Amino acid sequence: MPNPKRRMSNSRTDKRRAQFNARTKPATMITCPNCGAITIMHRACYNCGYYRGRIIAKKKESAAE
Repeated sequence: MPNPKRRMSNSRTDKRRAQFNARTKPATMITCPNCGAITIMHRACYNCGYYRGRIIAKKKESAAE
């Protein structure tokens, strides 16, 4: 029966587990309470830039304007 030659560190284990979870679990989507757009949970809204009632990311101006 094969055994691991060296112990795998906690950070290495967590990185491996994060890659697996990122592939298998879809991101949780919510509606933004500020603008009503659909956005990923625990991220700033892509549409308005708000997160938890505060503006985090400024909206980019388009090149045509």
